[in-house]
Amino acid sequence: SSNEGDGFPPRIHDDDSSRRIDNVRRIFAISDLHTDSLENMQWLVDRCTAADGTANENGDNENNKSSRLTPGPNDALIIAGDISHDLDIIRDTLSTIVNNLQCHTFFIPGNHEAWIGGSKMDGMGLTDSFAKLEKVVEVCDALGVHTTAKLLIGGSGG
Repeated sequence: SSNEGDGFPPRIHDDDSSRRIDNVRRIFAISDLHTDSLENMQWLVDRCTAADGTANENGDNENNKSSRLTPGPNDALIIAGDISHDLDIIRDTLSTIVNNLQCHTFFIPGNHEAWIGGSKMDGMGLTDSFAKLEKVVEVCDALGVHTTAKLLIGGSGG
């Protein structure tokens, strides 16, 4: 027999407060940031620091189109893989997002994060993709980036 909590996707109930995030206004998604390219990293930094500080009570900057299209407090951002194969770049990228946007950030690793090889990976003792992905999750955990399912509740919690 199967328990209700087994399997995928995981079942999350309203009464499981550790697995829910209340008052989420908007949900954004992006993928393939590839911030190992300096041009892409600069785009991200520019995007994350574009607000001019004149946000309204909802956290919106109504005079800045870029700001309206960028997550902020009470928003959620899902990053669907392919930041980089380099753990330091993954850390820098997620730090830029978390520290500047202050949104609920989720990360789903892609094939680039699972890639191993090269002297840097060898020096870290990473010999398989599963070990590498564990390191990626450790980076996310240290930054408060979610890597597990959460129930997002809109508005005032209902």
